[in-house]
Amino acid sequence: MNIRLLKDEVEYLNIVFDGRVVFIGAVAVFAHLGWKGAHRTTREIDVATTVGEDTIDRLVKEGKINKFYERRKYVYYTPHGVKVDLFFHDVNGIPITEIYSESVLLKVVRSEVRVPRLEHLLVMKYRSGRVQDREDIEILLKRFRRRIDWKLLNTEYPDESRELRALAKIIQ
Repeated sequence: MNIRLLKDEVEYLNIVFDGRVVFIGAVAVFAHLGWKGAHRTTREIDVATTVGEDTIDRLVKEGKINKFYERRKYVYYTPHGVKVDLFFHDVNGIPITEIYSESVLLKVVRSEVRVPRLEHLLVMKYRSGRVQDREDIEILLKRFRRRIDWKLLNTEYPDESRELRALAKIIQ
């Protein structure tokens, strides 16, 4: 999907969920990078949310999001057909409440949206083990190596911290 549509859908979802979401995945990476020079595309928007199932059901009834049963699980789409992966409890072992409470606000176009703090984003990406996430990690480390709170990362996630620090040294 093109970056303009992605930004519009992010702002739409932020309004629909009344700001009770943290955009994770590619959107978080793009937002941290200032939306300039997006290094890749994405087919879906990953969202960690603090809303409950009752709110999701209400949004479906109001037509603000669409819900389908595919491959033995529910999937969600915006009215424009963009897939939305919703996370309700944790993202790669990090509780949604922690991600939300420590998230940062970054500008999209007309508004600011919540994304994970850089340290959480790196740990989430590292734990996923996907090739694309490894590429995202390398780009984030190159750009923000000096801004990462390594002491905090080492305290909260010592195993991941060691691996990320070693990777940061390699890609300097």
